[in-house]
Amino acid sequence: MRKWIVALAILLSGLRVNAQSTWTSTGIPSTAGRYDDIFFINDSTGWAVGGDFKIFHTSNGGSAWEEQFSPKKYLRSVKFLTDKLGFCGSLDSSLYRTTDAGKTWTDIASSISPRPVGFCGLASPDSMTIYGCGIWHSPAYLIRSTDQGKTWTYFDMSAYASALVDMVFTSRDTGFAVGTANPSTDGGIILRTTNGGLNWQILHKTWVTDDIIWKIQSPDGRNYFASISANPISGNTRILKSTDGGINWNTLIIKQTFEHLQLIGFIDSLKGWTGDSHIYETKDGGKSWEWILPNGSGFNRFFLVNGRVAYLSAGTIYKQTFKTVTPVPPIPPPTENHVLKIMPNPTPGNAIAEIVFSRSTFASLAMYSSDGKRIAQLFHEYIQAGKKNTPFNLSAYPSGVYFMVLRTNEGLIYQQIVKR
Repeated sequence: MRKWIVALAILLSGLRVNAQSTWTSTGIPSTAGRYDDIFFINDSTGWAVGGDFKIFHTSNGGSAWEEQFSPKKYLRSVKFLTDKLGFCGSLDSSLYRTTDAGKTWTDIASSISPRPVGFCGLASPDSMTIYGCGIWHSPAYLIRSTDQGKTWTYFDMSAYASALVDMVFTSRDTGFAVGTANPSTDGGIILRTTNGGLNWQILHKTWVTDDIIWKIQSPDGRNYFASISANPISGNTRILKSTDGGINWNTLIIKQTFEHLQLIGFIDSLKGWTGDSHIYETKDGGKSWEWILPNGSGFNRFFLVNGRVAYLSAGTIYKQTFKTVTPVPPIPPPTENHVLKIMPNPTPGNAIAEIVFSRSTFASLAMYSSDGKRIAQLFHEYIQAGKKNTPFNLSAYPSGVYFMVLRTNEGLIYQQIVKR
């Protein structure tokens, strides 16, 4: 589904960005997957982690990066409480802790009971408190430490959600968590706590089956924005916005046709970005959007430093200073992580979903009718790299259009199926 994007990337490979964008790539090594998260403690010093199982560190604002750690596990999230103390969460049951700015990392997940299966999101409102949540493919849980990760409390969140992905905490006790509701037919969910995770208030549901509210972000504590990682059956491309501190939410339509989103980020109440395979920009608080950055892949995290320097994580790390930008070499075209093919298509009923997994990953394959109903869950499990053929049968269903949707640690791909 991204062939036309790749073609455009090659065509524009000699260009930094178009004339209306000032995002540039930093000097971090290219990855076969993507950088899932970034964290900076100031304009210069930061960390990037990703699906190539590596943690990178920069001390000069991204001009140069050094590899600090490679635990051979899919790394999803990173957060530092001080300039020395930091945490990195994997999707493979490991939570790493450093006390020396990343020179050494120790897996402390065994100190959490029960041990989570992964850590999609980390949030830290102060130098003593750290929260974690997971996991995008279920179950839903939250962990909290108030002593810099020495001891932990585990919260089962299944009463509210089937999956959690991201969090924002404004104080030690008050914060938001986002993901998919329980049941998932209620769509994406936004939750809020004011007592450190003991109790939660449901603020918003999207009511579109299997929506995942993927990221939540606020530039100023009053205006909040959230991205929706939806399925193609949703029929459009949406984000959420709040103007009252995250209490009430409204849906903003990016496009009347479907495009997958994960990243969301605003520098103020008006200017922001969203996207996945490429980036859209708004200058009016989300009323209108313009496609500005075509040659990227897997955009996931926006990080704002001191209100004037911003970073985007994708197949590389992008930077914008809102002042001047130093030219850098062109970005190589993106590569697909996995390939999904339906054979035959159109089909009289019996068909095969052939998937080539470029790497081991957690994968969820589901089939949807054109009106948004999930009609089959074909698998929902950890898959090894290689080819996997999954037969399915639409003989009992009427002729029409259906969707096969594959979610993995690396994102979402889908194919349209025509039943004769």
